[in-house]
Amino acid sequence: MRSISITMVLAISTVMIGCGGSFHSRVQAGKQALRTPAGKVYEKSLAPTIGRAMRECLPPGSPPQYGGFTVVADVNMAGTVMSVKVEPSTTASRCFAEKISMVTLPAPPLEERGFELFPVTIEMQVVP
Repeated sequence: MRSISITMVLAISTVMIGCGGSFHSRVQAGKQALRTPAGKVYEKSLAPTIGRAMRECLPPGSPPQYGGFTVVADVNMAGTVMSVKVEPSTTASRCFAEKISMVTLPAPPLEERGFELFPVTIEMQVVP
């Protein structure tokens, strides 16, 4: 039986139009922002969508695809997901990134900070 462990980290960028930068810098910004109250609330609101995408990419009975991957994306006020990147590129990670890029997420907490985009980092770990 396969168990999916999900760690999701959210970030509020330090620039006005999103986090930009390298993949690594986007991941690090997300990890730092997990401690914010707004990030914790937003993280909880994303859990159903994240779980649904993983179940679609790794349905029960599918061959095991153990390992981890990280997805970074930006979310605007309408919940539109943009600038999706994933590392490493595997069948499961590409599927997950595609599923996430096609959903509308809850509106992120942008207004209080004056940002136009909310960067999201999602770290997934599939373990036996």
